[in-house]
Amino acid sequence: MNMGDFFGGMFGGQGGGGGGQGGGQKQVRRPKGPNKQHEIFLRLPDFYFGKSVRFDLERQIFCSVCKGAGCVAWNTCNQCGGAGVQDQHIQIAPGMIAINRVQCGVCKGEGRSRGANCSTCEARGLVPQTKTLEVKIRAGAAVGETLVFDEVCSDHADFDKPGDVHIRIMPFEEELDLVREGKALRHVTSVSLTESLMGCKRRVKSHPAHLEGLEVDIPAGTQNGEVLCVKGLGMPSGVASEFGDLFVRVEVKVSDVERKTLETHKVLLQGIFGSVAT
Repeated sequence: MNMGDFFGGMFGGQGGGGGGQGGGQKQVRRPKGPNKQHEIFLRLPDFYFGKSVRFDLERQIFCSVCKGAGCVAWNTCNQCGGAGVQDQHIQIAPGMIAINRVQCGVCKGEGRSRGANCSTCEARGLVPQTKTLEVKIRAGAAVGETLVFDEVCSDHADFDKPGDVHIRIMPFEEELDLVREGKALRHVTSVSLTESLMGCKRRVKSHPAHLEGLEVDIPAGTQNGEVLCVKGLGMPSGVASEFGDLFVRVEVKVSDVERKTLETHKVLLQGIFGSVAT
């Protein structure tokens, strides 16, 4: 009687035959290995124009000679004859014998044993490899955007496929007179009271598309805290020929000279602005 399924637990057996070669037990491989995370740091012009970055990924791949086995040949297990299991006959009563099928203790259920070691990988089954990845960052790419390279991590005997490499693009810490907010660029400038009344020009030094600086008009009568919008001078939107806007916040600062002038010519200024108001 084959009562292994019934008595296997009682006698410490495994009951029934395993998978793999000859019915022996074999390790179950998971579908895909773990992913790896890397970060690339870019400057504002790199985000504005786009950039191609290459870096070397050090990884381990299956040996092409032994296909990851670590040996050049396999020998059939002499103990189980390649079955991977052995039958234990246990007499439980007169005329009644239970057959308990257990994993072969010599080959551990493989049904085979290793032959000569592979000299190419020194029996490791893996060899080192340097793989060059080219990361192409599009113009206007978002901060934190992640690019995925499928199945380029190291090979591993526990997994059917290697994991992915995730490249996250992040900004350098730079001292700029511009701040990026999505497709918008923001700039803060200070003007005197006279300049706010009469109008003036200011230069944005860090704009990626204007290496010599971008000149911005501050209209006459601009108020403290007013935000001016310059169309089309923000970041690329990702769509051809479309850009966000540049926003310039104006801070009016009254100088000591201007304060004294206001006090000295108070009556004159009241007459001027009073007549304007009426």
